[in-house]
Amino acid sequence: MPRTTPLANAFDDTAGGYDASRRQLIPCFDPFYASVLALLDDLVPATCQLRIIELGAGTGLMSKMILDHLPLAHVTLVDTAPSMLDIARRRLARYSYRVTFVHADLNHYEWARTYDAVVSALAIHHLNHSDKRTLFARVYTALHHGGRFINADQVSGPDEHTERAYRENWLRQVRENGVSEEALNAALGRMAYDIPAPLADQMGWLSAVGFAEVACRFDGEMFAVYAGVKR
Repeated sequence: MPRTTPLANAFDDTAGGYDASRRQLIPCFDPFYASVLALLDDLVPATCQLRIIELGAGTGLMSKMILDHLPLAHVTLVDTAPSMLDIARRRLARYSYRVTFVHADLNHYEWARTYDAVVSALAIHHLNHSDKRTLFARVYTALHHGGRFINADQVSGPDEHTERAYRENWLRQVRENGVSEEALNAALGRMAYDIPAPLADQMGWLSAVGFAEVACRFDGEMFAVYAGVKR
């Protein structure tokens, strides 16, 4: 059982309303998530029985997209917030034979097997930079040869000026999308725990632990999707 952390509590406290504002809070929602599915398509045919693990799976939003897109895949969902996983269990009830749920902190998760793909969406940016690099190394070890790591995450600008521009653009877009003040305040509260890193730095960290073909599939200022392959 992972220890309780302020981050887990923050997500547990807002779990009930988390999904309602996803599209408003992620202005690039469709291409952002579609890029993950495209990268999985590049890996193997959809008819393959893939073993996939999602780190920081939350309410199971990304995992459901994967299960619908890859009808023979099995997905393991790992998250530190029990209330988020409870929602994921309800969302994925009809896929019960194709899913496994694990309540664990990403820094201390004990990998039980190797996988064809490791994916994560909007989770790893909560780790400090040293822990990000450590996790990337552990992910590399947990992949089969030819397996792919895909991270769809929040990133920071390469400098303070760009970072401010990213934040200002994001705030303008979510308000134009009609997000409620309640949902925005909840998001800003969770963002107090964010430790995003520049996209180029994170891609460099993947290369440093051995990943090949490291590339960015989608770049939407604050939101990016990048990946690497274990050779």
